[in-house]
Amino acid sequence: MKQHYFLLAGVIIIALAVVAPVSTAYSIAITAGNNQSATVGTAVAIPPSVTIMDGTKPAINVSVTFAVASGRGTINGANATTNTRGIATVGSWKPQTP
Repeated sequence: MKQHYFLLAGVIIIALAVVAPVSTAYSIAITAGNNQSATVGTAVAIPPSVTIMDGTKPAINVSVTFAVASGRGTINGANATTNTRGIATVGSWKPQTP
């Protein structure tokens, strides 16, 4: 199992646990939702998402866990699975005051 941490939107970190052969070269990239702001307690307009690739192909059915890295906030749908395009999206994220 490989585990990666990736900062997204300044306060969300994605912990990615990939169960795969050690030789598999997975990569992670921001797909949507970076650099947003929202009123405290209100969900950001675009739910943060990432794309996971297995070499040049989308990594399908990979578990991704979204978590608040710093500050405070509420995440709904923190556990996501990549779709057929390798994209995993958080349900919603509401920033809160520190």
